[in-house]
Amino acid sequence: MIVTYNLHLESRGDDRLRCAQLDEVLRDAQRYKPSEPALVCGDFNLDASNGAAADALNRADFEDALANRHAPTKPHSFFERGKIIDWIFARKPMRPSGAQVHHSGSASDHYPLSADLAFA
Repeated sequence: MIVTYNLHLESRGDDRLRCAQLDEVLRDAQRYKPSEPALVCGDFNLDASNGAAADALNRADFEDALANRHAPTKPHSFFERGKIIDWIFARKPMRPSGAQVHHSGSASDHYPLSADLAFA
């Protein structure tokens, strides 16, 4: 079994609200044994690489699948620069590798992400 959370955190409001929503997910993930693999992924609508979101994910032992290979997941528009707001986080015993942002496709206003997941 892989415990999976596919998120779409609040797009309106502020990062405090989004972090509260993320904290609720991470509290739910604690119901499962640490040895059970878990994924938290989707549209976080915030930068989860630092600050409160990163701290919470780190405390819950989730690893950023795209660590050091981030690219905007929300395309550049006339009104704003591209944003990194979509994420894949995995909890041991899963180890993510080969993660990437696919800068193609038109099914959404976000670029899709993918990652290979291995089990230790």
